[in-house]
Amino acid sequence: MDFSKADIGTMISTIRNVPKGAVIFGTVALLNIVSSKVLRTFSTGRVCRQGNQALRNYWSSLDGEHKWLEEVEGDDAMDWVKGRNALTFAKLGDPNKSGNFKPALDILNSKEKIPHISKIDDLYYNFWTDEKNQRGLIRRTTLLSYKSKNPRWETVLDIDELGRKEGESWVYKGYVLYKPDMDSKGSQQSRRIMLKLSRGGADATVVREYE
Repeated sequence: MDFSKADIGTMISTIRNVPKGAVIFGTVALLNIVSSKVLRTFSTGRVCRQGNQALRNYWSSLDGEHKWLEEVEGDDAMDWVKGRNALTFAKLGDPNKSGNFKPALDILNSKEKIPHISKIDDLYYNFWTDEKNQRGLIRRTTLLSYKSKNPRWETVLDIDELGRKEGESWVYKGYVLYKPDMDSKGSQQSRRIMLKLSRGGADATVVREYE
């Protein structure tokens, strides 16, 4: 229980103003102040506890309310998406009919994009998407080739092809590189990655090991 400066000042003022021979009345006054503070504290705590419990009960009652959205390509989820798309088109218009749509798409699919690379051992890796490879390619090249006007890329994994082969709508979600400890010669070679893929772009990912 905390007392404010105002509470403490009131206590001191009360004690100072008590006449000699009337100590008992000063004591009673001080106890009244303390009791009032205690009652307010307990009352506030009781209200807070009741409010917290009501809030927990409310959210518990909503548990599973949107569970149907976990099925990303389920009928209910797709109907919900189509409904939101219809509202968006009604407000903003069809993006395909916008004059900015094609130029923006051409930029995203342009082969003139500067490919971002990540170094793993002696090779440089890039994740690339374009009009043909909509789900993307993981590819690699050497530094010398990357610096050239027309780099020669080696495809490591074709996400579109993987999806067609497995009958899944795989979306690339990145990877985690395994970095082993240095060997006795002081060298370190990374040979494995943990690749993250999601079905249809869902938040949940499937993790696979690739060498």
